[in-house]
Amino acid sequence: MANKIEEATNYLETGGLGEVLGLATVFLEAGEPKVQMDTDMAIALCMLADTAIKAKKSA
Repeated sequence: MANKIEEATNYLETGGLGEVLGLATVFLEAGEPKVQMDTDMAIALCMLADTAIKAKKSA
């Protein structure tokens, strides 16, 4: 499982975050209340968000 989370994190850090954000924005603008994603991607997003929140608080 950790390997899949690492792969998702690497994908997000190497340009995938823009793609995920773009697709979510398309769904939001279309009035869709939810998007579907793999659990490893959800965990990777949460881990990256946690890192960013901690960095912002310490800045």
